[in-house]
Amino acid sequence: MSPKAVGQVKDSILGIFSDLTQYHETEFVPTSIYDVMLRLRRDYDLFLTFRQVGYYMRKLVEEERLEKEVHNVDRTAKHWSDQYSRYRLTQQPPVDPDTPHDSTAGPDPGRPTQGSDSDTPLD
Repeated sequence: MSPKAVGQVKDSILGIFSDLTQYHETEFVPTSIYDVMLRLRRDYDLFLTFRQVGYYMRKLVEEERLEKEVHNVDRTAKHWSDQYSRYRLTQQPPVDPDTPHDSTAGPDPGRPTQGSDSDTPLD
């Protein structure tokens, strides 16, 4: 995926969380990677795999654009798609819509710079 496409995927995921947390800005909202994957397909016409959606959600948590509540996975779920974690958006200033935002610009600190783009999930 190009850096621009990666930025669009991340912004779409943040848009979904913005909708989910609309009425409780600082509260954690339970959702699953599977739910986010379905909303990406329905609302944004993005057809990513479960693994890809999970990868980009983890990247957003690492970038502190999304916050995940730890130790709140439903351990009784019979299938991975039923496991819910609780997330919330971090309090950040809004991105200026007139300037394109690429959260993947520049190398990740502590990551090797050789090889393929570090934002591309391995399949």
